[in-house]
Amino acid sequence: MVRRARKPGDLNNTRFDGEGVKDVKDDRILRQAEVSRVTGLPRTSLDRRVRNGTFPAPLLIGPKSVGWLSSEVQEWIRGCERKAVPKRAGKG
Repeated sequence: MVRRARKPGDLNNTRFDGEGVKDVKDDRILRQAEVSRVTGLPRTSLDRRVRNGTFPAPLLIGPKSVGWLSSEVQEWIRGCERKAVPKRAGKG
């Protein structure tokens, strides 16, 4: 499966975080296993969400390596809706 990875040069060197400017160099790059662990999504779901535009695109960090900025993953997590989990009948 081909991922739509961004090249590091595609990033601006700074980003606006609402309170001021934050250097991207302070951000960690997370590999797929860690992104899956943090989000609870398997690789196939991450790939599908990236293709659909509902999850941040990864960065191309090497010829065959991609990773995600931790700030973008955390922002995506904060943007997820909280939904009540329905209780099962007979459980109490």
